[in-house]
Amino acid sequence: MKQKWIFGLIVVLLVFSLACSLTNIIKGVEEASQQVQEVLEDDGEDAGGAAVEDAAVEDAAVEDAAAEDAAAEDAAAEDAGESGEYDPLAMEELDSYRLTVEFRFENADGTVEEQIIEVAHTREPAAEHTIMTGGMGEDPSESIEIIQVENQQWMRFGEEWIYSEVQEGEDDFLGDSMGFEELSEEDLAGAKYLGKDTVNGIRCRRYEFDETMAGFAGEIDEEVEEAHGEIWIAAESGLPAFMVRYEIEITNKVTDENPVEKFFVTMNVTDVNTDMVIEPPAEAEAETGTEAGAETSGAVGDVPIMANAQNKTVMGDIIVYEIESDFQAVVDFYAAEMVSMGWAKAGTVISMENMLMETWTKDGSSLQLNIIADEDSGMITVTIMIEPSE
Repeated sequence: MKQKWIFGLIVVLLVFSLACSLTNIIKGVEEASQQVQEVLEDDGEDAGGAAVEDAAVEDAAVEDAAAEDAAAEDAAAEDAGESGEYDPLAMEELDSYRLTVEFRFENADGTVEEQIIEVAHTREPAAEHTIMTGGMGEDPSESIEIIQVENQQWMRFGEEWIYSEVQEGEDDFLGDSMGFEELSEEDLAGAKYLGKDTVNGIRCRRYEFDETMAGFAGEIDEEVEEAHGEIWIAAESGLPAFMVRYEIEITNKVTDENPVEKFFVTMNVTDVNTDMVIEPPAEAEAETGTEAGAETSGAVGDVPIMANAQNKTVMGDIIVYEIESDFQAVVDFYAAEMVSMGWAKAGTVISMENMLMETWTKDGSSLQLNIIADEDSGMITVTIMIEPSE
């Protein structure tokens, strides 16, 4: 269209110039050519400017569309947050994490007690390392340490380690003590949604609640005057909706039975899906005569253990386990294996149809062997108590 307009302009200019003298015609043609050139230059500038303007408009449109998409995503996320999206079992989907829970008790007399639980967890292999400090005696630095690798568990009280086997279906200590399953989507729906926030490096939805949402903080009784808390739920791509952080503050009515005036709890989950290895410490394996991944049969130290032993516990010089077997078969096993491992029978304390108590000696050490059958369960319990030589 513009080319036709420019051509028409040239014709008009030429016709106009023919009305003049020859000199003027030549001059007119020159002037017409110059004018046409100027028009063409102006048109090119206009075209270029229009192209730039068009590109700018297109870029702006793209940006607007992206902004609209982002706004839509945010709105969807906001809606999801307000609807209370949360999975109390979501942490089971994480490959690894560290969890820290801090308890603080402020008593009416001004004294303060603190307890800390620190947990490292891996899913493959299933392992957990827990340290609990404070609140377990007069010394606030005293701690309990629990290391579990698959179905084997080592527990330390003070300086002594106890070995035991965790049976399938046993209650989860961490989950029960932390109350993760206390909070439901219904509870979260009743909380005040505060929007998005980033905590512990994870994008989250943040909520606020008070004593009317008592189900989360536990059973609120008549002694509670006020309760306030905040919860952060993961809302990041690639992560399940687990609880990343929570804070609880409770003010109590002080009574003779309950001297605690204020109670605080803070929980944080960090190091999500990072490389982590959990192993029992060497001193635990040496002290209990066990090691991670070892078979549950064979021996603990120089004491024989039957194959297919269950619920085995090693605590210092005491070994206890259960086995599903015939009573006489267990008695015959120890009669042969104790001798093969260098023990000498010192005497029999009790010998009955479903109970045997014997004493054995070796290199100055003495051992008491108890074998008891439970007719109801069909299980045999073996207890071995060793008194080392001085």
